[in-house]
Amino acid sequence: LIMRLEPRHRGHNQIIQEAARQCNHLLILIGSVNRPRSVRNPWTYMERWSDLRDCLPELIPNTEFSIYPLNDYRYSNQQWVADVENSVRHLMETNTQHFAGWSEQPILFGHTKPDTWYLSVFPHWE
Repeated sequence: LIMRLEPRHRGHNQIIQEAARQCNHLLILIGSVNRPRSVRNPWTYMERWSDLRDCLPELIPNTEFSIYPLNDYRYSNQQWVADVENSVRHLMETNTQHFAGWSEQPILFGHTKPDTWYLSVFPHWE
C-alpha cells in the first residue's frame, strides 16, 4: 500500500482496512519522505510513521504490518519504481516466516485518483 499520509484521514483508514482484509502481512510505503516540510507536506516522515504505527494495532488488529519509507525522485520515475520493488523484495526476503514458499505476486493497493499514475506501472502485481 503506497500512501503519503499528509495527514492520515478516514479515507486512508478505509483503504488500509480493505487492504488488510486481502492479505496476511500489509506493507505500507510512506511516500515523499525526502521532501521538506511545506504546505503540501506538513508532516515529517517520522511524524507520519509514528501516527500510523500507533493506530494500526487498533485499525487492523488481526494483520501484521511493516512500514517502510519511500523517497520521491523528481526526474526519475524509474528509480522510484525500483525503490518500491526493492522494498517489497526486502520485506519478503527478510520475513521468511510469512513468505517462505509463497508463490503469489504481491497485491498493490492505492487510492484511485488522478495523481495515482503509479498504480499502472506494476502490471505484474494485481
